[in-house]
Amino acid sequence: MSKILITALGSGTYNKEKNMKEYNPTTYYVEENDSLNKTAFIASAIDEKWKMDKIIFIGTTGSMWSNVYEAYCKDKGIEKDNEYYNKLKNVELNANKDTPIENLEIEKFNATFGGKIKGIVVKYGVNDKENLENFHSIIEIEKEIETKDEVFIDITHSFRSMSFWLFLIMTYLKDISNKEIAIKNITYGMFEAKTEKGAPIVSLNLFIDILKWFKGASELKNYGNSYSILEELEKNLKDKDIKNELENFSNTMNINYIDSLKESLK
Repeated sequence: MSKILITALGSGTYNKEKNMKEYNPTTYYVEENDSLNKTAFIASAIDEKWKMDKIIFIGTTGSMWSNVYEAYCKDKGIEKDNEYYNKLKNVELNANKDTPIENLEIEKFNATFGGKIKGIVVKYGVNDKENLENFHSIIEIEKEIETKDEVFIDITHSFRSMSFWLFLIMTYLKDISNKEIAIKNITYGMFEAKTEKGAPIVSLNLFIDILKWFKGASELKNYGNSYSILEELEKNLKDKDIKNELENFSNTMNINYIDSLKESLK
């Protein structure tokens, strides 16, 4: 069982003096007594907190791939290929929506870290065609995940649309994939709530719970199937009579037991 972080990579702010894009180093925290290291990447803070086995970055040609490459070469004790580093920086500094993905040579980036740090490059998503291509690229993430793995998803950086893609990944892995994958946490580094202590990493796991309720309510409304909603009731409701009535209703619907169904409807 591995812990895998899927996170978006943005373009940061251009630093004219350094001629590069960068994020401002920030101290993040989950709990009040955390003492995590200051970092330019929230992925590093999440890794420090929960000890990831693999980190998957999703970004465009304009994202800060050179920064990630340099940072993790240093972190993993790998000698940096300066020629490749400069190529990454040149591509991202001059990138626009028409820059070919192939220009980044992301395969070389991925090979550097032996599968522990992986990059997936997507298009800017300015039309349906590009968004559909992005969908197919992002769904490939399933191949990186094994049964029983624990997935963490972070939506802090990149385009606003990337948050939707990450939620689609979550829904696909949870409801469609044949692998038994646990979505352990959805996080957002709330930089706008930064104080002297740092910026909080906020858990959005409640979104997962709400989606489960939506799914259960939809199944009950359309098919008379209460089994999904019963799973949530087991966690949240002490009144066994309600749970028993819902289960009886679904059972009688399945076998068309009309007399019992009439009683359940009351």
